[in-house]
Amino acid sequence: MTSLLLYSTFEVNTLLKVNTVSKEFGVINMSKNLISVKEIVKKYSIPYSTVNHYSIIGLLTVADRRKNMRLYDEAQVKERLATIARLRGKGYPLHLIQNELNKT
Repeated sequence: MTSLLLYSTFEVNTLLKVNTVSKEFGVINMSKNLISVKEIVKKYSIPYSTVNHYSIIGLLTVADRRKNMRLYDEAQVKERLATIARLRGKGYPLHLIQNELNKT
């Protein structure tokens, strides 16, 4: 026999209010690990200007913004920076790396 989890009207309204408040105040979705430009620079030892350039040309995509801060999906950054380094090592120019990354 299957048991059903039932919510009271109060619980549903509370959940809806929390979700609305979270969106209204810009609370970050914690299901993803987000990383700032400053953290990328420190963790991966690459210059700020490189992270900025990669963002501008679409090699790194901004997952969220908080005030004046760009936040990136940490897993995607790790994967993309590894791919960029591998392909740069093989002599690929950035525009071809961009095409390769956008295929996936």
